[in-house]
Amino acid sequence: MGASAALFGGALGFMTQVYSNAVRRLPVLRKPWEHGIAGLVGAGFGVGVINMEERLRVYIEEQTQARSRK
Repeated sequence: MGASAALFGGALGFMTQVYSNAVRRLPVLRKPWEHGIAGLVGAGFGVGVINMEERLRVYIEEQTQARSRK
């Protein structure tokens, strides 16, 4: 699941940069290093969302068990 989230996030970051250049009517791959950075940031965001989802699931289970004990 983490690999697909990283891949999806990376693709989303890359495509955001491509779209940004297209809207400004610049060459699509004007500065390739910006696309790489955007892809890495997107991949990090995708992995971060998966980690946050897991932490939230554990927290909700703990809270549910704590309430059922009362």
